[in-house]
Amino acid sequence: MKTTTIKRFGKEVEVPILDMDNLKDIFLYIYHFMIEQNHKSTLQVSEFNRRCKYRGDNNSCCAIGCIIDDSIAEDFDLRETENTAVCIVAQLFGENSPHYHPLADLLKELQNIHDETYYTGENFAQHFDRKCRESINLFQYMEGLPVPQ
Repeated sequence: MKTTTIKRFGKEVEVPILDMDNLKDIFLYIYHFMIEQNHKSTLQVSEFNRRCKYRGDNNSCCAIGCIIDDSIAEDFDLRETENTAVCIVAQLFGENSPHYHPLADLLKELQNIHDETYYTGENFAQHFDRKCRESINLFQYMEGLPVPQ
């Protein structure tokens, strides 16, 4: 796997390079990160309201947040953009960014699964796994992966 170094909560970590030749590695990294984290990345915004965040409470990260640098995560959290995957791909490719890009589709799909998965609870990993297995866009990456317990 081709990797690069980013800062996550101020610490340097290795993540897959975000490129077209690395889609399966990117998926597997995010998938295993979410299964191991076993909870949604949210931030308490009021007494009864939590919001998904790229960097959340308890050093948690969302599906896209686990592969982007602190500075990018902070910028996207401040902008509260709904098209983060497209923005990340645009940053990678600059002016030559294609209108359609499989990397953006992969990141959007994983982010949607993260955001639609239960906010808390012991079933997060199982729910995240099930939603990945149900996704027509992700089935090609799921082959051979065990179901989390």
